[in-house]
Amino acid sequence: MMGVTLSAGMSYEWLEKKLFNRSLDYTKLDQLAEEIEPGSEGLIFLPLNVEEEPAFGAALIAGVSVGEYSSFAEEVNRIIKVKKTIVPRIQNTEKYNNYYQLYKKLYFSLKEDFKELHKNVAK
Repeated sequence: MMGVTLSAGMSYEWLEKKLFNRSLDYTKLDQLAEEIEPGSEGLIFLPLNVEEEPAFGAALIAGVSVGEYSSFAEEVNRIIKVKKTIVPRIQNTEKYNNYYQLYKKLYFSLKEDFKELHKNVAK
């Protein structure tokens, strides 16, 4: 899942720079995500108090491996905190299901176009 998330983030960043000539940092993306009405699939959004979670996790692992920290789990529990919990609004179920159906339709109808786009960009 992390790979998918990072890929989506990098794709968004590319789109922002290429099409809109602007870029958002991850703090701003977190702020925007917090403003979005949560989905209706029972998913809960838990923004954390650290940026660049994968890099931060790698740094903690390195710290444990060189003896700076005694336990990865202890350091995670000590340092990383959930800023707030955002729960879904069940009344939005139908709206989000409609968006999801449209997303699936667009994904499959554009899949070959994106492959062609990639070939042209790679030339």
